[in-house]
Amino acid sequence: MRDAVQLIQNARRVFAASHIDHDGDAVGSLLGFAHILRQLGKTVTVALADPVSWRFEHLPGAEKIHAVKPSPDDDLLVSLDASEFNRLGAVLTPNDLAGRPLLMIDHHITNSRFGTVNVLDPTAASTCEILYSLAQALDVPLDPTIATCLLTGVVTDTLGFRTTSTTPRSLEVAQALMHAGANLSEICQRAFNSDTYARLCLTADVLHRMTLDEGVLWSQVTLDDLRRLGVPYAESAGLVGYLNSVREARVAVIFRENEDGRIDVSMRSKPGISLASVALALGGGGHPQAAGATLPPPMNAARERVLAELHKLLAGTTVSA
Repeated sequence: MRDAVQLIQNARRVFAASHIDHDGDAVGSLLGFAHILRQLGKTVTVALADPVSWRFEHLPGAEKIHAVKPSPDDDLLVSLDASEFNRLGAVLTPNDLAGRPLLMIDHHITNSRFGTVNVLDPTAASTCEILYSLAQALDVPLDPTIATCLLTGVVTDTLGFRTTSTTPRSLEVAQALMHAGANLSEICQRAFNSDTYARLCLTADVLHRMTLDEGVLWSQVTLDDLRRLGVPYAESAGLVGYLNSVREARVAVIFRENEDGRIDVSMRSKPGISLASVALALGGGGHPQAAGATLPPPMNAARERVLAELHKLLAGTTVSA
């Protein structure tokens, strides 16, 4: 953390990006980080490869997130909540580094430590939890704007404090952010109790075609599905959670056809089953119980490869009570 603080203090213009297929921790950490640095008088540009989901467009500063690349004047580049450099997408590529330092802040256990300076804490339930500590290290006081962004990441990555990654520290951070002005009930309402008609129709399609295969419950989303219903690709990301709620499923998987033809694989597991080895074998990453990867087409070949890895995993794994 000390090296990160020094990098930030020495920087004048900062470019910060988070991962493709973003979630609440990606957007919350990006905006929370930007607000923290602006308190220090820094000029900050924030970028995502995809348009901000409607679930998070209400967050303060969300309208300033664009699919832009670093300016030559930016003297510090920052990656937030991305386990691999290529997860940042087109907004930040190796050609953009140009000898500039890259600060990496993340909590995924599979992170490859690709930064010039790495702040990695796999015990943190979210990247926003780490940024709370960074704000303290930088002596930046919390305000309602910072607190709202950071609590969004804490809440969404813990699924409302329900994941096994939730710790007493997570709850302490959430309490501090609420004291600073973040509204927990509003954040939970937007994250968990809101949907669109089109996405609900897509959910119905996914549930209709789900298949239970020796403890693995899987389904898929095609580009035809998304175009027919008018659902943006990013809005299909959280559907795997529905499958993981099924009692008979030890692992749940959604296969999603991307615009470029590649297959995005989202996996969730029950407590006691770590997906880390499967994710790494597939060239992906993530958390022990929430991981993913991107595979070449076609869909059938990608599915067979993933199911083979998962069945191999489950053959030697038992679920904890």
